[in-house]
Amino acid sequence: MGQKVDNSGVAKNNGAAQVPAGQRIAPSNLPPSPSGGSPAVTNGRAGAASRRGEVANYGSTRRAQIERQIELGGRIVGNTAKGIDADRTLPQRYRFRSIQPDPARGKTTVAAVMDTQAGKVSGTPPKPRGATVIRFDGPHRGSPTPHINLNPQLTGLPDPHTPISPRALSIAGGSARAFEVVGRVARPVAIVTDTVRMANAFHADGNQVGRNTLVTGGSVAGGWAGAAGGAWLGAKGGAAVGGFVGAWFGGVGAVPGAAIGGVIGGIAGGIAGAFAGSAAGETAAESVVN
Repeated sequence: MGQKVDNSGVAKNNGAAQVPAGQRIAPSNLPPSPSGGSPAVTNGRAGAASRRGEVANYGSTRRAQIERQIELGGRIVGNTAKGIDADRTLPQRYRFRSIQPDPARGKTTVAAVMDTQAGKVSGTPPKPRGATVIRFDGPHRGSPTPHINLNPQLTGLPDPHTPISPRALSIAGGSARAFEVVGRVARPVAIVTDTVRMANAFHADGNQVGRNTLVTGGSVAGGWAGAAGGAWLGAKGGAAVGGFVGAWFGGVGAVPGAAIGGVIGGIAGGIAGAFAGSAAGETAAESVVN
């Protein structure tokens, strides 16, 4: 096919005008788009659609990030609360108690580690009322400085009246009060975080029970079971280790060492057990749904 030249000097190829080199084409002279609209409108529509797609993708990615953050935060807070609640609920032998001092009556104890299986027996059915193993006392007659008392009836050793600083006494009392407050709110916090995690998983499944909901349910159930087992084992193991260390290395005696180890072991074991149980429950649920 050859080119034809009309009287205007513009070359034509098969009837289509060819613009001389260097000459710009006005928008009105552009060929029509396949959709039937002008090129400018078509390009604008394509750009708007692209931007809408980018916004939708960003929104979807952002929602997924928020869902992951909610799951992670709920897992950490919830399992920690489960562990603390399990230690508080189980009938552990050793407890860290806050005590209200009454200096006017010569009572300056602000905190104590109790042995719930010691002390006078009373009640129906008869059971021990508990006895202090370690007391944190403020100054009183005969002892002008804050100090730690050990119960000689349980340790079999003379009370050393170990001096401590006023700050250490304040920390002991504050820690005991904090333990009690946290223990009271641990279960409601755990229940709320579990509810949020389940709702988050349900939403991620498209507002229906799906894989995320089932896996999160396994994680929640495993956390509760692991917390109970961990708190029980931790208290027993902590008391054994603490008693051994106290008797042979610490110089404080087996009984105080066991009391301290039992308190720490119960809390640490409960929290560790909650996380381990949560992971095991999640793995078990995944094996079922996959």
